[in-house]
Amino acid sequence: MTATIRTGINTGLFSMVAGRVDAAARARLARLLLVDPVSRRSEFDKLKDVAQAVSLTKFKTRLEFLCELDALGPTEQWLEGVPSGKVAHFTGEAKVTDVADLRKVPAEDKRLTLIISLLHTVRTSTRDEVVTMSCKRMAAIHKKGRDQLEALCEAHRAESARLPGVFGEVLSAVREAVAPPGATGAQERPAITIPLFLVLGTLIISKSCVSSTRTKPGV
Repeated sequence: MTATIRTGINTGLFSMVAGRVDAAARARLARLLLVDPVSRRSEFDKLKDVAQAVSLTKFKTRLEFLCELDALGPTEQWLEGVPSGKVAHFTGEAKVTDVADLRKVPAEDKRLTLIISLLHTVRTSTRDEVVTMSCKRMAAIHKKGRDQLEALCEAHRAESARLPGVFGEVLSAVREAVAPPGATGAQERPAITIPLFLVLGTLIISKSCVSSTRTKPGV
């Protein structure tokens, strides 16, 4: 009794899914069952291969594979309304069925549903892999940018810490240059008003020192 009910439910699902697939899509799905005479494998067999860990160098290849899967048809639309548990069950049955046995399935609706279920599962997992690799790639780019920004900030902090010393040395040199001849100490040295052009010259010199440091290679 239970088996009869299950068979009736599955048959209804097979008819529903197959009824959504047009002739062009049926032809594309049928080509998955063609066996290559050289490799003796079909595209359907490749769908069942366990995906290896995807690295950044294989990201482009994985993305192209996803595009190929998407070109086969909108599996999410074909399987709309089918419980996820049923999709997982049909996928498991497709994985353990080889191409020769799948061709012998008398009901075309069931054969199509098994192929579509496996294709949908592979599409979903491949898309998740591509999204994960995209996030990792963006994270690596952001980390590199943060490291470069930190290096620039560190260089700027070093320049800022050195600038007061440079400015003081320039001011001392200016005071000595304008001091009266024979002055040897603070008591003998009269009050000196530093001309504006000398102050501006000091600021320009200090700015030039900072600019030359920024243009050094590697900073």
